[in-house]
Amino acid sequence: MIIPGRRRHGTRDAHFAAIGALALCTIIAAHAGDKTVLNSPPPETGPAATSSVPAWSFDVDTDYVLGSHFRHLEGLGAQADSFYEVEALRRFHIVDNVYFRVGVDVSRFDFSRSNAVFPYSLNALAGELALEYWHGDDIGALLKVSPGVYFARDHITENSFDFPIEAGTGIKITRTFSLAIGVTTGLLRAWPVLPVGGFVWDVNDQLKINAVLPEPRVSYQFFRGFQAFAGGELAGGGFRNGPTNDRRTNNAAFQYTELRGGGGIIYTPHKGIDFEASAGWVFQREIDFFHSGPDFKTRAGAPYFKLDLSVDLF
Repeated sequence: MIIPGRRRHGTRDAHFAAIGALALCTIIAAHAGDKTVLNSPPPETGPAATSSVPAWSFDVDTDYVLGSHFRHLEGLGAQADSFYEVEALRRFHIVDNVYFRVGVDVSRFDFSRSNAVFPYSLNALAGELALEYWHGDDIGALLKVSPGVYFARDHITENSFDFPIEAGTGIKITRTFSLAIGVTTGLLRAWPVLPVGGFVWDVNDQLKINAVLPEPRVSYQFFRGFQAFAGGELAGGGFRNGPTNDRRTNNAAFQYTELRGGGGIIYTPHKGIDFEASAGWVFQREIDFFHSGPDFKTRAGAPYFKLDLSVDLF
């Protein structure tokens, strides 16, 4: 996913970035990505322009959603889920403000109940190769490939392999207003190619509006190192199911979606270290076997809680 205004990295919402752009007109979901700042590329180059680019980036996040019932899956009872993601990235300077990025990303959803339709876990194990053009402290342009396996339960099969591709850039309209445009592709989703779009508006030194899915938000910095935010999130992913005794779900591709809204705080005790804590409400969860037919949605919402730690080493 490509989001102006933040420099988080993960693959959790990559397909959602594209869907997010489409959702500015409609709305739905898919699978994993890059929470990346995109501003217009700068004219300046040289050591001073690249001194703030981290050589290493690490991100660990986890969240928990309390139980809610799925329509037509009442026999499962209230379905809760937990999620974790661990990511490590290394950057290499190529020339001027251009960097090559390589890394790994591991993530997993664990569900409290399962059957032939609903898996007990969703997993992603992916590498990451990217070219970045940096604009000061942020990324101005990005081309990224995330080859890996995206699978349900513990069944890794050859058709669970995917290589999502993301490309995007920022366009500076005014000193405080930028657009983000791009495209993302992937095999394990209903739409193989989708556009990306949105905007970021720095209203003043404290208030910022980040109108790009999968995590649109309004943030306010109360003082140096502490800010609060409110917004939404599209979470989930596109995966390949393993063998089951249900012909509709056996080895089928599907999408899992969580539509969230909430708020939280970000504490930055030192440059390159961010602690984020948030909570809110999951309005809807959905598992959609888009080729074979079954599509299950929750009857009601449920609260969620989320923690995130990001560390950059310069």
